[in-house]
Amino acid sequence: MDQHSSDDTTVARVIRAKSKLLDELCQRFQTRFSDMTTSLLHATKLVNLDSWPDVEHSDEFGESKVEVLTVHFKDVLTSSGVAVDQIQDQWTMLKTRLYDTGESLHMKTWPEINRFLRHQCPDILSLVDIILTL
Repeated sequence: MDQHSSDDTTVARVIRAKSKLLDELCQRFQTRFSDMTTSLLHATKLVNLDSWPDVEHSDEFGESKVEVLTVHFKDVLTSSGVAVDQIQDQWTMLKTRLYDTGESLHMKTWPEINRFLRHQCPDILSLVDIILTL
């Protein structure tokens, strides 16, 4: 066998090994995160301030996402002393306060929001903190 065919065989083996590795890695990720439903992943977008609508379209924004997240993380939140039953109301208050500032939400950060509203909206901000740590 000449050098050229030996190199071709080596390259082919590397390509097959790489493909197998990637397939197995994808399989492991699917197994590891199988409990994360599409709606749960979609709900985590809530913490992306760039995805928030303008004030005219904000009335019901996030309501269903907050519900999905609250249900999923209920045990963790409850064990941390979070008043889970207050999260929806605090979500509405948080949105109202942020939109009422008149400032661009795209320029804000969650640490700033946390400092600004920690005493008024502690429970929803605890939920946000969980999402931000994922």
